[in-house]
Amino acid sequence: MGNIKTMTKREMFNRLDEIKVALNAIKDKCERENRAQNDEEVAEVARLSREAHDLKLDIAMASAPAGAQQTISREAGFDNYIKAVKQSGKVTDAAMAREVITTADIAGQVPLAIGDVLEPLEEGLILKKVGLKLRTGLVGEYVSPVVNRVQATIEGEAVKLNDTKISTSAIRPKPFRLGISTKTTYSAVSRSAGLTLDIVAEQLPQGVIRTLNAAMFSPEKLKYTQSGDAVPAEAVGPFVGILAKEATGTAVSAIKTKAQKKSVSHIQFAGDVPTFKELLAMKGLVMAKGVENDGTAAYVMSAYMLAELESTPRDAGSGRMIVEDGKIAGIPVFCTNDIDTANASYIGFGIWSNQLLGQFGDMRYIVDPISCADEDSIKHTLNAEWAMTTYRPEAFVLGSFQA
Repeated sequence: MGNIKTMTKREMFNRLDEIKVALNAIKDKCERENRAQNDEEVAEVARLSREAHDLKLDIAMASAPAGAQQTISREAGFDNYIKAVKQSGKVTDAAMAREVITTADIAGQVPLAIGDVLEPLEEGLILKKVGLKLRTGLVGEYVSPVVNRVQATIEGEAVKLNDTKISTSAIRPKPFRLGISTKTTYSAVSRSAGLTLDIVAEQLPQGVIRTLNAAMFSPEKLKYTQSGDAVPAEAVGPFVGILAKEATGTAVSAIKTKAQKKSVSHIQFAGDVPTFKELLAMKGLVMAKGVENDGTAAYVMSAYMLAELESTPRDAGSGRMIVEDGKIAGIPVFCTNDIDTANASYIGFGIWSNQLLGQFGDMRYIVDPISCADEDSIKHTLNAEWAMTTYRPEAFVLGSFQA
């Protein structure tokens, strides 16, 4: 090993690779011999790990731009960036940085970490609460195999088993564009003491949250704001497909056969408020199709309907309400008014790990000090590609009310 201080950047990378190989060799040897590391190996692992740590620090320092490093906060750095754009009089655009950057250089990356946008998004989506993972920064297409349910067979002695075919289908989301713009006045920027970042990082995510929630939970397709046409199939949640396939719900009392339990995904409640039995039947229909609850099962309904069920008894005399402690028979209930349409109300149930939501590529952030100059404002625009995909449609059930 050479002296780290005299090594070139390429030599440092090569040495890191050598360290990885050495560490993996020790690990593999212990696994083959089914034993823990001995004292000599423990010391060697510690030494190699320290060397790798030092190399990574030196590589980071070698990659840093020349000149004095700024130590200002992100908020102040963002203010400086916006002020520099304003003074330049030019529209600038950049991909959202994945790490915190505090340079105020217009030619550099925008000092707004992508986490500042995505963390509020995850908190705002009710899907976050039911355990759905928001995948971000995806490149190209992600392919997720869906494996059909298989079952063993009972056979006699010496009877040859037939091969069980495991069918997989690739789900390739087609991203759709989601964009939002907001404004900050020149006066606000001039007087700001680190508040510009707060304004942008709050307003942009909230606008994205509202649209994603509406697209995910509405049983009807949203419309493009500009043209009024229906959005593409990739910008819909699981309940749109159910309503398109089963426009009219089936009464729970009419679901009797095994075939019906496996085919019905849309039920119709008998009254203005669903009964405890009807709501449990929604869960039963999903389980009857072979979908297991992995901890992400949840009911989705409007805040008004939740209030109704919190004050509606399960049965006469028990004194227990349909919804207790925010749950129906132990299954969480989450609220969004987006599940109701202009003309109808709905309740949804699903195992939400079977729903994908992904953000593809970079988020493109544009600062425009020109378009709204007559309003003495700076325009901030955020564009990104998103995709929604329902893994297993059978993991979701929709309940509706009679007209």
